[in-house]
Amino acid sequence: MTAYDIKFAKRFAQVAQATAEGGLADVEGRRVVLYLSRLSIELAIKAFLENAGVAISKIRPLSHKLTALLKEVDKCQVKSEPFSDVCDWVSAARLRAITIEFHGIHISVGSVIDAEAVGASVYPNEIRYGQAPDDFPPEVVLLAAMAVCEWVEKHWGFARRH
Repeated sequence: MTAYDIKFAKRFAQVAQATAEGGLADVEGRRVVLYLSRLSIELAIKAFLENAGVAISKIRPLSHKLTALLKEVDKCQVKSEPFSDVCDWVSAARLRAITIEFHGIHISVGSVIDAEAVGASVYPNEIRYGQAPDDFPPEVVLLAAMAVCEWVEKHWGFARRH
């Protein structure tokens, strides 16, 4: 049995999406979407790492540090074409370059995950407690969470530590 479950991560993104569809006029709704979306990203990356062969004892100390988790993804490889007999192994750092679109602007998943480095509220505490969080719009973080979950599912069973 695995410690981290991509289906669980995806469910958090779905709950965040349902919350967003209900409206984001109040700070509480925005905070919920940000928190659940970042939680989804955290769990999806941890599931990916475990599936790629990274030991739980290496993943667990990274805690909620999304940037550190993403750096561990950079040390992994995925098949360039999952389910194909002929393909190359490529850097899993490609996850960073996935782009999402929000109001005509293209934003990389990597920039959303690394937002704390440029002043966004620190996940999870500064999103759960205190003043209104400073982050990408909740809809952007939600789109990033959905993209991360989709990418992890696409490469499930086709990832390795290099």
